[in-house]
Amino acid sequence: MNKHIMVDVESVGFIVQIGACYFDIDGNIGDTFKENINFKSCVKAGLKFDSGELLFWLSGKHKPTWLKDTKDLTCVLANFREFCDRKARIYCHRYDIQRLMEAYDAINSRLPFSHRNHIDLKTLVILSNVQRERRKADEKTHDALEDCIYQVRYTTECLKTLGNVGCV
Repeated sequence: MNKHIMVDVESVGFIVQIGACYFDIDGNIGDTFKENINFKSCVKAGLKFDSGELLFWLSGKHKPTWLKDTKDLTCVLANFREFCDRKARIYCHRYDIQRLMEAYDAINSRLPFSHRNHIDLKTLVILSNVQRERRKADEKTHDALEDCIYQVRYTTECLKTLGNVGCV
């Protein structure tokens, strides 16, 4: 499996779920990661929730999969560090990187990968001119791992269109 990792987070201003998966240029999924983070541990670390994001979840339109089996923020971030290969290319939206940076900063730690290896999905889509497949509203669960697998599908199409740029 090539060293490509798709990352997605769910948040209420701070991260409540991290999902990630290794993948290759053909869209094959390798090892996966998904853990839910306890609210109290985020607040204790000094992270702040966003009322708009909280209302998004409270609207009842989206089923939060991150409420069960929560773990301490420090524990989840340590587990995510262990999952990540520091040399891997990291694919995600800029928003996800920002939330991860805030979380690692809150526990006085660095990201588990080099920021130089981050590839922004929005930029990748724009450069490749690939039209993302739109999912039906009822298919979008806002589960971080499910979103990663969805994002791998269009990311690999973008990479192939661009001639596997950065896929070495």
